[in-house]
Amino acid sequence: MAEKLSIKDLIEWATKGPDEKDREERLAVAEKILAQQGDQANLTLQQPSIEQSRDIRKLEIEFREKADQLANQRAEDELKRVKEGTAHFGQVGVDSYAGKADAAATEALRVLKPGYDELAAGRQMNSDDYRYMLDKEYADRAATRESNTALRNRGDIFNMIKTLGLGGAILLSK
Repeated sequence: MAEKLSIKDLIEWATKGPDEKDREERLAVAEKILAQQGDQANLTLQQPSIEQSRDIRKLEIEFREKADQLANQRAEDELKRVKEGTAHFGQVGVDSYAGKADAAATEALRVLKPGYDELAAGRQMNSDDYRYMLDKEYADRAATRESNTALRNRGDIFNMIKTLGLGGAILLSK
């Protein structure tokens, strides 16, 4: 039984035992196999549900917001350190060192600029991801609305057919 069997092969195997006791044991094994596969198929059909995917998207949004807050806090702390360092360089610079301190501050800002540009690009990417998640949520809502409308229309058509059938039966009975 280690190899995969089709349902036909499984039924054939289960019903061809040498005696009644062996057939019953084989049928019990076959029932367990079918129940196990049915449970697996049911899980596959049920997962993931729209609600679960929405919950996952909400968690992703919360995670992105917290990550953005941490990135902003780090950037602010780094900027504060740069400002303090720049101020320190400015105070160190007496007449002979003023030019060197200004050059050091300018160089520090030039070195940090790519990092700030990367933060700005990251914020834009997070904004785009957030917009994408919102678009998916609205698409899910529209799909649910459409399926509800289709079910309602199907019920209306069935009621109309029933009414016409009853009316025809009444007309033909006279």
